[in-house]
Amino acid sequence: LDRLESVGAAEVKERLVSLDQALADLPAVSVSASERVRVSHGVPLEVRAPAGRVRVLGPDGELLAVAEVAATGRLKYLRVLASEDR
Repeated sequence: LDRLESVGAAEVKERLVSLDQALADLPAVSVSASERVRVSHGVPLEVRAPAGRVRVLGPDGELLAVAEVAATGRLKYLRVLASEDR
């Protein structure tokens, strides 16, 4: 913390990474604009992706959620980040 306080805001900002960048090791599942609304409400989607943890990205590449893909292809959201108002 002392180190952060001693450097300028520009340097701190330069070192920060986005949540999407921090989760880049997770496979990405992209959804359409209409599916984006469903994700923002927590409505599970059926996707074509291997089972496991994924990033759910909107049509513009925005990180919408982190989810688990079940063996059936259904998303189970672990954290929804999207809001409906976008």
